Amino acid sequence: MTSIVTVRNLDPAVKSRIQQRAARHGRSMEAEIRAILTATPLEDPVVEPHDFVWAVERFQESIAGLDIPDMVLERLPDTGPRGSLFADETPA
Repeated sequence: MTSIVTVRNLDPAVKSRIQQRAARHGRSMEAEIRAILTATPLEDPVVEPHDFVWAVERFQESIAGLDIPDMVLERLPDTGPRGSLFADETPA
């Protein structure tokens, strides 16, 4: 299967970085671009609401012991308990 793809107006700095990366991997620039495209997901990742809540909870845990100035805390919205981030959920 033969495909030809032309990329116009590629920033010279980007081209240089791809050439350097290809050299590090011992490949041609074409092979490096093929590897990059093959390794890159073609669909945007889907973030599920429970993943978001999990990430927020981990962040909150990570900053729990920090001394955060009151002026910063006053500017943060009060989201209440975990489930209240979503209108259709009731607080746990």
